Amino acid sequence: MPHGMCYLWRPGILALHVASDSLIALAYFSIPFTLIYFVRKRSDLRFGWIFVCFAAFIIACGTTHLMEIWTIWHPTYWLSGGVKAMTALASIPTALLLVKLVPAALRVPSPSALESANAELAREVAERRTAAAQVRTLNESLEARIAERTAELRAANRNLLSEVRVRKQSDELLTLTLASIQDGVIVTDSGGRITFVNDAAARLTGCEPCAAIHAPVSSVLKVLHAATRASYDLSEGSASDNAGLKPGDLLLIDGRSRTIPIDIRDAPLRTEEAGVRGRVYTLRDCTELERAEEVQQRMTALVESADDAIIMKDLGGVIRSWNAGAERLLQYRADEIIGRPITQLLPEDRKDEESLILGNIRNGRPVAHFETVRRRKNGTLVDVSLTISPIRDRFGVIVGASKIMRDITERRQYVEQLRSLNAALEERILARNAELRERDALLQEIHHRVKNNLQVISSLINMQVRTLRDNSTRAALQQCRSRVETMAQIHEILYQSKDYSNVPFCKYAKELTTRVLSASGLSPEQVAIHYEMQDIFLGVEQAIPCALILNELISNALKHAFPGGGGAIRIELKRLPDTRTVLCVSDDGVGVPKDFDPARSSSLGMQLVVTLAAQLDGRLEIGTAPGAAFRITFPSGDSNDQPRTA
Repeated sequence: MPHGMCYLWRPGILALHVASDSLIALAYFSIPFTLIYFVRKRSDLRFGWIFVCFAAFIIACGTTHLMEIWTIWHPTYWLSGGVKAMTALASIPTALLLVKLVPAALRVPSPSALESANAELAREVAERRTAAAQVRTLNESLEARIAERTAELRAANRNLLSEVRVRKQSDELLTLTLASIQDGVIVTDSGGRITFVNDAAARLTGCEPCAAIHAPVSSVLKVLHAATRASYDLSEGSASDNAGLKPGDLLLIDGRSRTIPIDIRDAPLRTEEAGVRGRVYTLRDCTELERAEEVQQRMTALVESADDAIIMKDLGGVIRSWNAGAERLLQYRADEIIGRPITQLLPEDRKDEESLILGNIRNGRPVAHFETVRRRKNGTLVDVSLTISPIRDRFGVIVGASKIMRDITERRQYVEQLRSLNAALEERILARNAELRERDALLQEIHHRVKNNLQVISSLINMQVRTLRDNSTRAALQQCRSRVETMAQIHEILYQSKDYSNVPFCKYAKELTTRVLSASGLSPEQVAIHYEMQDIFLGVEQAIPCALILNELISNALKHAFPGGGGAIRIELKRLPDTRTVLCVSDDGVGVPKDFDPARSSSLGMQLVVTLAAQLDGRLEIGTAPGAAFRITFPSGDSNDQPRTA
């Protein structure tokens, strides 16, 4: 039955018990939270676990009071008993642990002891703070001294680094300088062994720098006297004590056993204590110097041996050099004229020439070659030609001028003689031209009359042909008339030409072919004429025979080659590389018999061709297939004539 029945369900009793148990439970439940909060805030407590045990015990106790209130209305006494059993289980360990905790708790100092300990601790803390202040003061002083020393060391390091950089730059600059100079440089130590060789020295000696390092200097520098071929001593001070030697008096034997003229100097390398730690040898190749001296000697010899007068002057017009040619031409000795003004050599009417010459030289303008007059020592005048050139120093600055003066007196005389001869020759040429014009007029008249006479003969033959009834006789006379017209046409060309030795045969051949084709009664559509002719000019003695041959061969082809009435004729005229000329007439007609011999032919035309070919000193060749081809090769009249393709 519920526990409330024991209280007879009296409201007063029930309220009292419920209120009391509720307040107790509330107090029990608040205490653990306070203990837990305290433990969490005091993490330095040595016995914090006991508070946890008390919190668990108090919570269990508060729970039993809640069960007392529950059982007033609900008779769950087993649950209430279980809660009390749990409370007992929580209280027993707590009691046991508390017993064990009492001795340790008794050892905890009392408040007075803690106050005394705190006072001692405060005193120690004050002492330690005083000591810390002293330590800080000492540290600050030490840090100041360390900072000062550090600054001094940094300044010293900066100075040292700056000095190292300067020395490194100086060494690099020295190395670059030694590597780039034209002179060879070899450095040795105190034992005479090489420590440095620049590129110029390596080229001179023919020894690689890597092979020369640490080698004795005498094994690399093999020096001889040029005059005696004796070895040169490279011992200390010998190279620097060679004031009596000129550049080129010593010879260096390089790696290929060649001898090179050199100038050698040396100097000691001293230490800070004025001791000698090595030597520096400088080598200079004197090959170009010797060549320059040879060129200078040759130029001097050339100037002295020249027939022309060669004079050098400065920009002030003062004579600075005078060769033997000038002495011969102007009669002044060198010691008489050097240092004197150049105007001493000019006549009074030529004084302005020198100022103009010097003005052009100073301004860098060229002075053209010209002819003038100069005065000799004895006062006589001489005709000269002058060539003036500027003289420059090694920087290219004009410092003077050189004059080459040549006596042109004899040349002037020759010029006058030539003028007289030219005048006489021109008169003779004019007279000869007049004679030639008269002869040309006479030749033109002759050709004109020959042409007229041939035309008269052709007309007479034509008149005779019209009176004849026999066809064979008419044909023979017509062929004769064609030959006469051919010769008349050549004379017509000669009459119109201004040069009788050059007949334009290509043009004439085309006109002749056109006339013969027209006279045959055939048209160009029936018989095609092809030309392959160079523009060759023939003399009259070759033009007439070639024209007659061409007339006969074309007439013969038109008459016999094309019985069917149609075909083609090819005419060729060309100049061979050996200066011979070829005239060829060919057709694609029926051809000639294989055993045809023109010399035995009964045809008058063919006999005429053979005769004319012999007159040209030529060779007649006949081809038989296909068609017929007649080729005459004869020597050219003028080998200098250059043909052009027509």
